[in-house]
Amino acid sequence: MEKLISSASSPFFRTLNIQIKEFEFYTGEENINEDNLFFEINFDIDSIDTTFCSLFLHVLLGYELSDMDNDSHLTCYHADHMVSFDLKHSTNEDEIDALSLASFLGTSYVMAKGAYQNSTRGYLINAFPFPIIKPIELIKKKFNLNKNSDVVSFNQILS
Repeated sequence: MEKLISSASSPFFRTLNIQIKEFEFYTGEENINEDNLFFEINFDIDSIDTTFCSLFLHVLLGYELSDMDNDSHLTCYHADHMVSFDLKHSTNEDEIDALSLASFLGTSYVMAKGAYQNSTRGYLINAFPFPIIKPIELIKKKFNLNKNSDVVSFNQILS
């Protein structure tokens, strides 16, 4: 069976939701302790077929609060993005190779990092960029791929 090895045209990036909280206002602190920052990333393949792939990407940068009574953390930045790709090399197969998905996820993440840097300009949190990620590791974990598995079926993605 031939694998779907895909590349994509220029992605379409849009922000669905964004939240930025002014650190000083919510904490009363003038400086951010980098050790208290944490980062979350999650993604879903919203839709996929042989000619199109759409990823939903959730990113969050939070701050662990040690002195506050009610909350254990402050969400400093949260955004949800949708990134769509028109696939160039398509076949009639119902699977895609993991490296192509990782490439799409990596591209989406870089675009989300740019949106973060642009939208947080002027906020203290802007001094702390998103961490470097390994998209292939996120793909393997999400779809339970082992070392020998390099293909993800559309059924597996959409279930």
